[in-house]
Amino acid sequence: MLRGLALDHYYTNLKNVTLTLLFNQIYNAICNYFEGPKYRCSILGWWNATTLKSIIGKSENARKLTLDCL
Repeated sequence: MLRGLALDHYYTNLKNVTLTLLFNQIYNAICNYFEGPKYRCSILGWWNATTLKSIIGKSENARKLTLDCL
């Protein structure tokens, strides 16, 4: 069962082609999306751009202590 980002990816990119793809092909497409070089590069970029200041600045952390934001 898919959840979170995997479910979003399925409905965005694979839902319309499931009639022509086998289960293994769908599985491989999802794995390649999340474990492929493009995904790893984008995640690395996201982590490199993440700072304590950016985490504290999020609206859901506005009234939290710095320690609670971590």
